[in-house]
Amino acid sequence: MGHIGGPKGTALLWEKADYPDKRIVKQILYSLRYMTYQAEGREATIVKDLLDIEMSKTLWNLAALEELPDVDHFKFLREALKEEVRDNYDQITLLLSLIYDPNSVQLVKENIESDSTDGTAYALELLDLFLDPDLKPKLIPLLDDDTTREKLEKLQIHFPRESYNPVQVINYILNRDFNFNNRWTKLCAVHAIAYMQDFRVSRGLIAQMFNQDKLLQETAAWVIYNKDKAMYETIAERLPFKDKKFLDSSIENNQLLDGLEDGFFLGIEMVMFIKQLKIFKDIEGNMLSDLADKIVPVTLHAEDHMVFNNNEPNPILIVAHGEITLQAENGEKLDLPRGAAFGDLFQNGLLPVIKEATTKEYAVVFKISLADFYFVLANHHELVQKLIKNSTEKELQYTQI
Repeated sequence: MGHIGGPKGTALLWEKADYPDKRIVKQILYSLRYMTYQAEGREATIVKDLLDIEMSKTLWNLAALEELPDVDHFKFLREALKEEVRDNYDQITLLLSLIYDPNSVQLVKENIESDSTDGTAYALELLDLFLDPDLKPKLIPLLDDDTTREKLEKLQIHFPRESYNPVQVINYILNRDFNFNNRWTKLCAVHAIAYMQDFRVSRGLIAQMFNQDKLLQETAAWVIYNKDKAMYETIAERLPFKDKKFLDSSIENNQLLDGLEDGFFLGIEMVMFIKQLKIFKDIEGNMLSDLADKIVPVTLHAEDHMVFNNNEPNPILIVAHGEITLQAENGEKLDLPRGAAFGDLFQNGLLPVIKEATTKEYAVVFKISLADFYFVLANHHELVQKLIKNSTEKELQYTQI
């Protein structure tokens, strides 16, 4: 509709501006921005309401970051919250560009992202020139370089929020709507519970075992099992047989203390692993979670062979454990160590048709069909951009060497 444009197309987009799923609303806003549409009257009021929601989410996430200690078992959760805050600020910029001059809004964004005191001061002065009086007391303190505590004090009247301890923060994240905290943040919150001795198995955690999202279901089951095996068995009996069988096999193979080193990967651990690879540098966990949905982990023992269907394109392969050797139809061999990725976007030039993969030791390979890989890319244009950027940087490094 955004590409088609016109008064009718615009009207249809605005009709969905209050859609319950905020991912849809985000796409609508992108479409309106693509049309360089400027909202006025009732539509400007809708944008301001959306701004209020986004500012409230930003402040909540900033406060949660302050309330979670900077320790190892909160590492991924803190990173996830930082990613959400960046998304919140991007969404605020997008909304502002629909009611004010996009060039001025972009200038404000660039100066704030410069992380310099002078840049922030200039950005706030510029905002003060064109921002409506009702938005100034909310937005300017949020964008200022004050501490989170100072932001909370200034904005308490607009976006009231209590202070929480880490257990309360985790519980709130588990129970908040997906429009306020995304899937990856919830996954990291569930995972962190396994390492919190003072966190008892709560209703919010139990509810995740009945979630249709396999990543959340599996992670919650793993945490409950490690907290209270008897409780896990009681809850698991209420699940469909297929779900119980899937969870039992996941849990019995995965050791709590071994983390990513036990040679078996929960869905969340697949994301944690690929997040650490250079080719996936700076890519948000929420996007990689969608990629993890398409991963088929393949376990290979010494001298095992993984044979590929030559009638289908080469799949994407990521070596998560051990080392493998790829054998091409033309006789070419390629050794892939742990952390190596093979497939479209990961290698230069025309790829040889791969016949099979072998290993001399225990290995785990993440396999994604090319069709599934491109399906995920089609839904996340930011993922495509960052993968291409990371691939280009890798090529430049090789050139320099």
